[in-house]
Amino acid sequence: MTGPSDGEPHKVGVAISDVIAGLYAANAVQAALRHSEATGQGQYIDVSLLDTQLAALVNVASNYLISGQTPPRLGNQHPNIVPYQVFDAADGQFVVAVGNDGQYAALCTVLQRPDLFHDERFSTNPARVQNREVLIPLLQAEFKRQSVSYWMEHLVQAGIPCGPINTVAEALQDPHAQARGLIQQTRLANGELVSLLGMPVHLSHTSAEIRYPPPLLGEHTEQILQEVLQLSASEIEKYRAHGVI
Repeated sequence: MTGPSDGEPHKVGVAISDVIAGLYAANAVQAALRHSEATGQGQYIDVSLLDTQLAALVNVASNYLISGQTPPRLGNQHPNIVPYQVFDAADGQFVVAVGNDGQYAALCTVLQRPDLFHDERFSTNPARVQNREVLIPLLQAEFKRQSVSYWMEHLVQAGIPCGPINTVAEALQDPHAQARGLIQQTRLANGELVSLLGMPVHLSHTSAEIRYPPPLLGEHTEQILQEVLQLSASEIEKYRAHGVI
């Protein structure tokens, strides 16, 4: 379902299946702990990568289950909301996420195209979904007239959700990400200062923090061999001499 309508399927940019499965697993652990506290009964948790991928289809899966029609690939468009996609400006790309008819009316005002709102083909979201292939080129022609920064300023003022298409560097350096402390710094055992992603969830009394830096390669080898495997210093040195560690 991911990729351009006239091209091949595309993979998601990150290991989204692993991330989603981990989040579901964390929720399952909390639910099981709550049940254990209430009843004293423990339980086995079964989390499948496939199951969590299918659950993450959310509205796309619902569209199929309700209609029986296989959802097509729509590129950067939304299957149920129009306009809700990437557009080209004069100097770059940005996203517009018009979630309701009121926002669409505001968009037409910003574009100085009230005719696009009063046209019955576009006046409601169901009509826009049905006529997206007519509407989108008309909107694209308008957006091409100005820069990304121009549209960001005017769309935000009008209360229309939008945002520029950022590189990874631009996203991580965004003032919002900086203000939220999403980038944290810590020092490795060798004194090197490194930047890491922080916790995206903030709790009022138990804020997450980086307590230990990522270990260097082999940093804890000797400690583990001594404390876990109960090897002596001479045995460890023998393994080191033979290139085992």
